[in-house]
Amino acid sequence: MGDYISVKYNTIEERYIGWDVLRIMLAVIVFAFHANIHLHLTFGILNDFVSVGAFCMTGFFMLSGAVLYLRYGSQRFEIKDLLKFYKKRAIGIVPLYLVVMLLFYLDNTFSRDDLILLPAEILGIQSFFSGSFSFGHNGGTWFVSCLLICYFLFPLFNELIRGMRTKGILILCICLGVVDIYSQLITGWYGFAELYSAPFLRCIQFMLGSAIASRINKDAGKAKNTIVIACALIITSISAKVITSMVQAGAFQNATYLQRLAMYDVIAVPCFALLLYLLGQLKAINSKCGGVIGRISSLSYPFFLAQFFTWSRCQDLFVRYRVENNRVKIAIAFLMCIGIAVLLHIAVEKPIKTNTRRKIKN
Repeated sequence: MGDYISVKYNTIEERYIGWDVLRIMLAVIVFAFHANIHLHLTFGILNDFVSVGAFCMTGFFMLSGAVLYLRYGSQRFEIKDLLKFYKKRAIGIVPLYLVVMLLFYLDNTFSRDDLILLPAEILGIQSFFSGSFSFGHNGGTWFVSCLLICYFLFPLFNELIRGMRTKGILILCICLGVVDIYSQLITGWYGFAELYSAPFLRCIQFMLGSAIASRINKDAGKAKNTIVIACALIITSISAKVITSMVQAGAFQNATYLQRLAMYDVIAVPCFALLLYLLGQLKAINSKCGGVIGRISSLSYPFFLAQFFTWSRCQDLFVRYRVENNRVKIAIAFLMCIGIAVLLHIAVEKPIKTNTRRKIKN
């Protein structure tokens, strides 16, 4: 999400294509999850899997930490470099976030409660306040707040991880994974405030991704692409089958949301960790195909935010024109979301990034 989505990992002309594909897949699953909730759309044999698609946010935060480490892992942050790093990270996600927030309030009633929370939202610190998820636009922008906090802490993560050897990295990854799962089990057991949008949980996942990426820097390109792709497909298929089977068996019917989320992460955290490492072994490619996939991947951030303006408009459209076919509804919602995302990227994200970065360089 944000600027890191369009990072070209080794040189200006190369990308880790496996991570781009993973990001696109996660974005599509989250879209389907939201479409299932807001529009009650169904996705055939994938519907049970899609119905628990919220777990994909675990993958997004791990992926964002991994990509950021590949770009900045070898850098030591002096004060001047630190300020430049923070400016670049903020430029990557804040302008579009603020524009979407403004459009949201123009499209909805602006209340006194919204006004009180507005300074925290502008600063991107609203995720620190438990329960803010249900206010205003925060049900769909909480991840921006968590990302900003992860970016703020990244230089510290970087210093901790960079000097570690393989054994230390492995121990750190195991500890972070255990903390992720255990913290959610505690929350579910005692009925504490949910952790889904909590910076603590997302920073743990972000750091886990960074730790995995520290090994990819050393191991990338050693494995054959076909073997890596085969292993990644096997892991994905098995994980999807396990989660789907658990849903179909009613394993979560009597569990709280947080307990279900903890159960999902028991599967999701190791699954995404393996996928990140395996897909990171794919050789960076320089081709038209890689460029196209990279451009699609770079739209994932505006694609997330575009969903704000998709669901209500789709509902109105379906009622007005009496659209009842499920497949037609899916196609309309998906195309509308893509259209809004492209518009946000071209009209807002791209020009603001370009102009602001030019000013920083000057």
